[in-house]
Amino acid sequence: MIRVLATIAHSPYASAYATQTANLAAWTTHLITSAFAQSLTDGFLPNEYDVAMSATFSDGSSTALLTSVAYRLATLGHIPKTGGLIAKAEELRLAVEKGVGNDGWLTPVVKPRLYKAPFVAGKNNPQSGAFVLLMEAAWKDWKATF
Repeated sequence: MIRVLATIAHSPYASAYATQTANLAAWTTHLITSAFAQSLTDGFLPNEYDVAMSATFSDGSSTALLTSVAYRLATLGHIPKTGGLIAKAEELRLAVEKGVGNDGWLTPVVKPRLYKAPFVAGKNNPQSGAFVLLMEAAWKDWKATF
């Protein structure tokens, strides 16, 4: 959603699609607000939201991805650059960064094709690396707006 939002905003059709852009920004903001409200005690987001919290586990992959979205929304001017969601994004980013080991792999993460199962120690999820890079790039762009 954030990629579509940015594409429209930077196109010659931005003014013609102002309502659609506002809707995308509102929906995306609602999604991350709801997700961030479910953060776990270790600073990560859960692997699932539609089950009892006792049935979930920490997932660094989704934490990194959704954190990147908050930074992108702020960079594009759809949420405030400080406080609120960005303050929470900063907490989540720090948790993700602490979860990256000396070997460069993020833990804890889900199995790529079995999101209801956590990886055991010594196993890695390649997509989590991509999500960390998205988060770090979004954070860097957000920082450059000050």
